[in-house]
Order: sequence, then structure tokens, then C-alpha cells
Amino acid sequence: MGAILVLPVAHEACEGSKNAGALLDALAALGGTRTGRRLDRVSFTPALSGGHCTAFVQLSVPKGGRQRLRLRATSGARTGDTDRLRLVCQ
Repeated sequence: MGAILVLPVAHEACEGSKNAGALLDALAALGGTRTGRRLDRVSFTPALSGGHCTAFVQLSVPKGGRQRLRLRATSGARTGDTDRLRLVCQ
């Protein structure tokens, strides 16, 4: 069974959802498929193995602002790993 990566995307159009969408698109470019009601999941069948790198992704955070993104990866066995990414523009 494949692996799934979930990156919650804000429902309203904002910098956060643009950044999340850019990251999801970069992951899909590795051979995954965007799924989920809000297209906030990327599924890989078969699961990715070994080292893979995406292309560089431009992310935007307003000056003086910050943004938090949470990523969760699960395997077919439903074991998961959650990571948080905090972007700050000073």
C-alpha cells in the first residue's frame, strides 16, 4: 500500500493556503497524486523510498508575519510522523 502525506490547507485564500498549495504541488511532482476534499493530501503508490528532493519552492510570508504549517506522513500500515514548520519574516 502507498504512503499519504497530509498538509492541512486553510479554507480561505490567504498566504498560508498559497504556501501549502506550493508545497503540495512540489510533492505531487515527485510522482504523487493530490487527493482529499480540499486537495490537501498527496498520495504515493507505491510509497516513496530512498532520498527524494523537490524543486525549490517560493514561499511568501508578510514582513513581520509568521506562518505555521503542519505536515503528517502516514504509511499504508497507518504509522505516522508529524512535523511542524514555522516560517517567520523579520
